[in-house]
Amino acid sequence: MHGFSHCRWQERDFTHEIKVAKKAMRNVGNEQKMRKELALAVESLFKAIKPPPLTSIAVSSAIEDKIASLAAFTVKARSGVVRQGHSREILYIPQAEAPPRLARQFLLLAKSLAGLRESTLVEDEDMKTVLRVALDCLPEDRLKAVRLLSTTPTLSTRRIAEKLAMPNSTIHKVLEELGCHQVVESKHSDKERTWRLSRWTRIRLKGFLSEVSGGSRR
Repeated sequence: MHGFSHCRWQERDFTHEIKVAKKAMRNVGNEQKMRKELALAVESLFKAIKPPPLTSIAVSSAIEDKIASLAAFTVKARSGVVRQGHSREILYIPQAEAPPRLARQFLLLAKSLAGLRESTLVEDEDMKTVLRVALDCLPEDRLKAVRLLSTTPTLSTRRIAEKLAMPNSTIHKVLEELGCHQVVESKHSDKERTWRLSRWTRIRLKGFLSEVSGGSRR
């Protein structure tokens, strides 16, 4: 049954890729025109608004906490591991990037979004876009696993694979890598291995869980 569901998922994915490819083909030769139209649209946008200086845009302590937590989560959740070429065993776990650089970029984005609204205060609406950007930094399979575990507290490897229409071996590697960076944690039993978001992750995503659980990259 799992094999058939995986094939249906592959077929849907293939259909989407064909549509995207055809759309790109239809735009061949129109690139210069499209770039000009985009430039004019952006120019018109900035002529129509009067954004305040970034230095005058305020950020509450609650928003600052959210940005810092989101940056800390993102650098860990996107960090890689080094695997052995043939066996795919994990050889080395590189230390995740420190969050300050990404936190500064998230803050700049949040302030810029507030500025586009001609506001002098960063609000939760701006943070929804910052969250989307943060989640787009994650490899897609990891993001799917995090989304699923944010809605269902504990799941076995088999159930996660079924729900995401992915092979057991693939999702096990995804979860294993997230576990290496303390994003998820697992528990072994005689029958199966179960997974859940780590306490560290749940604390960092406390203000975002409802948005993380819903939505799609596409």
